Order: sequence, then C-alpha cells, then structure tokens
Amino acid sequence: MPTRIRKRTIAETQENRRRLLALRETGLDVGLNDAFLPRRPLRERLRLEPVDEESATIFTRPSHGFILVAPAQLIVPVSRVLILDFEMTAPWDELPLELEGPEEFSFYRDVVEGFYPLPLTILNPWLIGERPLYCSQRKGLVIARGQSSIPRECAEGSWLKLELSLRDHKDNELRCEFRGRVDHKLKRSYERLLRKQYPYPKPREPFFGRDGALRNNERPVPQTAGSPPQPSQRQTDMIKKI
Repeated sequence: MPTRIRKRTIAETQENRRRLLALRETGLDVGLNDAFLPRRPLRERLRLEPVDEESATIFTRPSHGFILVAPAQLIVPVSRVLILDFEMTAPWDELPLELEGPEEFSFYRDVVEGFYPLPLTILNPWLIGERPLYCSQRKGLVIARGQSSIPRECAEGSWLKLELSLRDHKDNELRCEFRGRVDHKLKRSYERLLRKQYPYPKPREPFFGRDGALRNNERPVPQTAGSPPQPSQRQTDMIKKI
C-alpha cells in the first residue's frame, strides 16, 4: 500500500537549502538547481505604519461604543494595488469596527479637534478600496467606530490594542496593530451638557393645599361659621372649563 510523503515545511526547506549551499561552497557537487538558489524576497506592495502613537486616542462615546483616531503613514511602493477586503477588530468587541464614511460619524468634529496638519487627511478611503492606490506616500488619520463599550476596568489613560487587516487583489494580506489611549472626556462633557439642558425634576407638590387653595400663592377663601366651604376663584374657573 503506497504511503503518502509528508510535505516539507518552510523551515525545513530553508534549513536544507542552507546545508546544501554550505556543501557547495566547499567544492562538492551537490547538484543544486534553481529551486535551491537563494530567492529574492517578494517586493513589498503596501505598508501601513502608526506614527505619533502618543496622540492615538480611543474616545468613549456618550451613549455606548467608542471611536479610534490614530495617526498613520501609508506607503505604496508599487502601482495598481486594489484592496478587496478589510477588517478592523478589537479584542473586547465581537463585531468588526466601522471604517466607511468617518466624516459622518457622530462627534466627528469633537474627536478630530487638535490633530494636525490641517486640512486633515483621512486614510480610510484608500484602506477600504474606495480610492486607487498608486505609488505614493501619505500621512493622515485612521478613524474607526465600534459599537460595544470598552471594558469597565479600563481607566482613563490606559492603553488598548486594535488590529487592521487588509487583503489586495493578489491575495496578499497586511496586518497592522494600533494602540490607543482611553479618553473619557468626550463622554463626560456631553453628560454635563445633558444635565444642564434637562435637569432632574423637582419633587412634586400637591395640586391643592390643605386649605383647598391652589399652590399659586392664593389666599384661602374665608369661610363663615356654619356655611359650606366655598371654592377659590381659580377653582371656580376650572370648574367652568370642565
């Protein structure tokens, strides 16, 4: 019964090539063919590098979720690179982050405030395949939105990691890790604003006082002994409307 020959791993092939090349250098004829000659590394097609990591921020949103703003540099050493698939993930979020249309995100102006140079360059359109990638180099911002809230144990200023994966038309895959510092200022500022616009209601007072008068500084109608209680003028008006 024929047995299946196990395929060599990449590490085993590299080690075998190294030994054969060492024997050939000693003058021995080991019968090397082109398959064992040193190969040129594949040309890099795309590179995405975080820059100025100290300013990368993960803003917590007032209701739920978060927004990542990370400066990065996109380098394309070759022309005609087409991104077919992309995904950005966070360890605490089951769903992938949103990268499409960051200018339409709620609180967009708040989260990009303070980033330079102006006008801002948003790298998202090139990373998701909306714009063609030609031989170029540009710096800008990567902005992503997540729907799940960050873990409660992550205090202000703590660092969290996220990963962006890209795949081009030649099935090459690029993975880039981003780090961001947690910032709760956006959430706190909007919560304060809401409390000012919609303050907590005051304790409810009874509609009528003990003496039968409404709570509008009206004086109770004087009653004479032996006569039935008389309604106030406002009570009379209300009865007429009914």
